[in-house]
Amino acid sequence: MAKKNNGPAELLSLEIMYDLDDTLIPNCIKYHIPAWRCGLIISKRLGLASPYPVDVLTMQQREQMAMVERNGFTIDVFPKSWVRTYERLCRESHVPISRAVSRRLFFIAAHFADGPYWTFPGVKTALKYLKSQGHSQHLITAGAKSLQLRKISEAGLEATFDSVNVTPRDKKEIMRRIAGKHRRRCLMVGDSFRSDILPAKELGILTVHVPSKTWGYAAAQVEPDYVLQSVRDLPGLVERLVREGKLG
Repeated sequence: MAKKNNGPAELLSLEIMYDLDDTLIPNCIKYHIPAWRCGLIISKRLGLASPYPVDVLTMQQREQMAMVERNGFTIDVFPKSWVRTYERLCRESHVPISRAVSRRLFFIAAHFADGPYWTFPGVKTALKYLKSQGHSQHLITAGAKSLQLRKISEAGLEATFDSVNVTPRDKKEIMRRIAGKHRRRCLMVGDSFRSDILPAKELGILTVHVPSKTWGYAAAQVEPDYVLQSVRDLPGLVERLVREGKLG
């Protein structure tokens, strides 16, 4: 990889990989209102048999995680998890299942995919600057391809990346392919310990964690190499790491 002159210091051309959801764009918030609405529908339907609200949410997340493990982040996972939660609670409480309620839950939960989508403050400026310095930038996002590409388009990120990679769930093989034999010239930037930080660490790629209020699936026992509160702070970190010889 060629070096690029940047004034008093020369910066290596790096391979920087990014997660999309809750790293570059807000995403979890899209689930909150549908979740509250679905929980209220279930509570009303079950009446006196309704569990405590947090228990309903916990059950729904378990259903969702199990479905992701089996099938990946398909676009119907979230709506189906609410339907399954409702029908399971009905069976456990001996309450008749209403197909009309099941359909309503699916319809409401499906609104998680509604736009618009936008970037966090300062993200576009940071990405544009890093690109101007000669760094290659790659997006690695898990989810339904049609939805993830729409998010990228609505957020105005189409021209930002050298490659856009959408996977049903696991990102490790994509990271491995992009990094190739130059893993010391790579960074993985993401909010998920499980999907972003852990596989990158296993490959020997330096990691940057951007904390978010995401769901339980993202948890894993792993320590990132660096933590930034926002991607807008990434250019300064990259330049410091190169100067200190920790990249390249």
